[in-house]
Amino acid sequence: MTSTLTMFTSLRIPLEDVVKATNNFQDDYIIQHDGISTTYKGRLLWSGKEMKIAAQRFDCRHVEGDLKFLNEISVLSDFKHTNLVSIIGFSDEKDEKIIITMYEATGSLRQYINSPNLTWKQRLRISVDLAHALSYLHYDEGCDYGVIHCNITSDTILLDENGEAKLSGFEFSIKQSVNYKDQVCPCEHTGTMGCVDPAIKQTGGVTHKSDIYSFGVVLFEILCESKALIHNKVDRSLAQLAKHHYEKGTLHDTIHPPLLNQILSPQSLLIYSKVAYSCLNDDRAHRPDMHYIVAKLEKALELQLRHENIERKFGHLKISLGDIKLATNNFSETYIIASVDGECILYRAELHCFDKENPSSEKGKNKGDHPKGHNIVVIKRYPSGNEWYGVEEFFTEIEMLSSVEHPNTVTLIGFCIEDSEMILVIENVSNGYLDDYLGNDNYMRILTWEKRLKICIDVANALEHLHSEIEDQKMIIHRDICSCNIGLDENWRAKIDGFGDCVFLPPNQEDEAVYIKWRGRSPYIDPEYEKTGKLKRELDVYSFGVVLFEILCGRTAYDPIYKKENVRGLGPVARQSFYMGTLEDMIDPILKDETSENNSVLSIGPNKDSLHTFMKIAYLCVAETQDQRPTMKVVVNELEKALFFQDKNNDKPKLSLEDIKLATQNFRDDNCIGVEGDGKLYKGNLQDGVNTIVAKRLDTSLGQGEKQFLSQLQILWEYKHENVIVLVGYCDEQDEKIIVYEHVSRRSLDKYLNDVCLTWEKRLNICIDVARALDFLHGGGHGKQSKVIHRDIKPTNILLNHDWKAKLADFGLSLLSPITQEPDYVIDHVCGAPGYLDPLFKKSGFITAESDIYSFGVVMFEILCGRSTSAIHEDEGHHLPDFIKNKFEQGKHDEVVFEKIMEQIMPKSLITFQEIAYKCLHHEREKRPTANEVLLQLKKALEFQQRRYIQRKKREKRIINSK
Repeated sequence: MTSTLTMFTSLRIPLEDVVKATNNFQDDYIIQHDGISTTYKGRLLWSGKEMKIAAQRFDCRHVEGDLKFLNEISVLSDFKHTNLVSIIGFSDEKDEKIIITMYEATGSLRQYINSPNLTWKQRLRISVDLAHALSYLHYDEGCDYGVIHCNITSDTILLDENGEAKLSGFEFSIKQSVNYKDQVCPCEHTGTMGCVDPAIKQTGGVTHKSDIYSFGVVLFEILCESKALIHNKVDRSLAQLAKHHYEKGTLHDTIHPPLLNQILSPQSLLIYSKVAYSCLNDDRAHRPDMHYIVAKLEKALELQLRHENIERKFGHLKISLGDIKLATNNFSETYIIASVDGECILYRAELHCFDKENPSSEKGKNKGDHPKGHNIVVIKRYPSGNEWYGVEEFFTEIEMLSSVEHPNTVTLIGFCIEDSEMILVIENVSNGYLDDYLGNDNYMRILTWEKRLKICIDVANALEHLHSEIEDQKMIIHRDICSCNIGLDENWRAKIDGFGDCVFLPPNQEDEAVYIKWRGRSPYIDPEYEKTGKLKRELDVYSFGVVLFEILCGRTAYDPIYKKENVRGLGPVARQSFYMGTLEDMIDPILKDETSENNSVLSIGPNKDSLHTFMKIAYLCVAETQDQRPTMKVVVNELEKALFFQDKNNDKPKLSLEDIKLATQNFRDDNCIGVEGDGKLYKGNLQDGVNTIVAKRLDTSLGQGEKQFLSQLQILWEYKHENVIVLVGYCDEQDEKIIVYEHVSRRSLDKYLNDVCLTWEKRLNICIDVARALDFLHGGGHGKQSKVIHRDIKPTNILLNHDWKAKLADFGLSLLSPITQEPDYVIDHVCGAPGYLDPLFKKSGFITAESDIYSFGVVMFEILCGRSTSAIHEDEGHHLPDFIKNKFEQGKHDEVVFEKIMEQIMPKSLITFQEIAYKCLHHEREKRPTANEVLLQLKKALEFQQRRYIQRKKREKRIINSK
């Protein structure tokens, strides 16, 4: 043996040092004793560092001591793993055989098996740790042999100060070549009673599956808080007892109630107990291997952690199983509205639950505390006991729905996890799901072409939102867009459902793809995703393209008429038909209104422009490769264009001249509220008496009316934004060209420049609103091919709502410029308001988006100064930009501030505002900031203002209180 130990010379530690570390093997230092060794704790000074150790001192009188001593050194020196005890060295002087390892302060698992302080989560983690250790010993890829431990017990599992498990006790271990790992190694019937593989008696030896059996016993020890051998009137092994209860379905009876109450996820327990039971199979061949066990135990831990996280974050949304059973009459078939084989069953019922419109207000309340009301809801019952579907999807759906807030996704109202049930309660979609209508002529007649377009736009908007970075800068890939996951509410608004297969895509994933095993329904699956597993948002675009064709054709994607032509269903069939120019033959016949005057006139269906726009974008969506498909921003834009063409076909949003005259009292002078360069503005009320509007009556005598009229209509219809004035309608009759806008109660900004009611914080918010509008118009997020250059940014074109929210108006001079055009300019005649006009534009006639930035810089300084550029021109002899430049060059920054708001402004806020506004006035366009850069700095200025203001108020309050 001495020659064998020579290879481990570097691990040899002088006996003197070990004696000193253990205080001469003092009895008080003993931490464990068995038949062949005694283990002591101690402090060893080694390599210049003091460390806590465990010294296992073998009994030299024991015949097997030498072999076991060598066994343990050999294994621990060759195998290093975070879940194995770490060897420091050994001593073999003066007939002593001592192995020194790192001391695990908490002790052995056996000491804590029945401790109420060892939680279910900790028990799961210990189980996973041990599984990783055994998997490493059995299958270490870097080694040509594995190790059969032969003594897996709760005594040989140590716990460190962090509760991490460390496997020890390698005295009985056997090394086995990986080429013969399934062969029996001759071995005596050794080990701890109750943990020993019973197959050893029949075979005369062990395999790695013997460790699996022992591990199964330990798993049940951990679960049942019981030792491997139960001592009562008749000794009985825990393995026999656990198997008996598992097979009878009464395993819960063996788990102490306090621990059972901690097991929040029934599926976690189901997976754990199934693994433990399979480990105890009498036939070694039917016991699982460690790779399988690791995967299953990790899943059990993951489910418990996810459940705990959901309980912590969304406990206020819990609904009792009793309430759900009562609502559905114990899941009576009469309440079923949809059922998918192997997946969920959907019920519609009236349920006592809290306000579905404001569930977030209930956060923090205990279960049962939320105010009850009667709501019609959809109850989604997940299957139980299905190994391939259910648990993962259920938790994913809760997590996703809690991350997504959008009017076109279903709202999560509550959930239930009791017994083996997993149930989601979501808002009711009273008109059912889209697939209920497809293929049913009576139902499809309800869906006019306009309704179908709006349904498509709703879904597209939701997908565009999901594909944006919405939580922790992640985007969501839905992976199951199909007609059965598109609900329709009482107003026919579409809402995406079925978030069980969703995944978060990491941020900045534009250029690199994630690869993941495909999921989805056959006719809707992106062929590239199915082939490669490449997870990109374009896979949702493909699925949505299939839905677009379903809506166009009035049949489901898996209709036999399509499957007969192509096994993949509608997608490839429609793509081929579009390519061949025969797609119109596939249009739902219901959309064609037969008349006596003209056969097959598309009157209630799509007009030509609407139809072609729709078909083209649907075709692009189902392109065979992901890089050929459009983004959802582009899809939304094209669908809105199709709806616009259809609205024009149906005289919407066209208003009659008679209605506008009635609203404005025949353009009475008293109702004239303003005059713009191209026409007058009249306030009025439409016939319903509710909608107050502003009618802009263009002056066609100026010769530019037609061009400006069409330009404004196009921009206002296609570029919708919360900070852009809303188009209500238009009129083009009897040489009258009228654009009707929403009425904005506070009218234009110029009326408030020197008004003290317009506080500094309000002024900042107004600037932020205008910056948002410009950022959007200049290409920030609208997904269109062209940007809008406003060309007339000034206070009279910035309107203020009752809550001081700003809206950019008057697009009479605006131009559309291609986003990709280089250099980015448009040559046009020079026009615009003096004092706001970009001097480079005035000089060269070249207009760019930076010209808007210059004008906005002037407006920002007007807001700061409390004076208009024209007023400054009257007082100073030059317009505001020159006035500001002179003051700044003289270092008199404070003199430009409106004195009546000066005391309100925090210094950092003022500096940040002035710096970005001054950059906007730079004479070189390239050095002016973008609208987005301006927006970011304005937000900073607002943040500085609010932060310092709050701090100052707190200080003032403390001073008052101290007096």
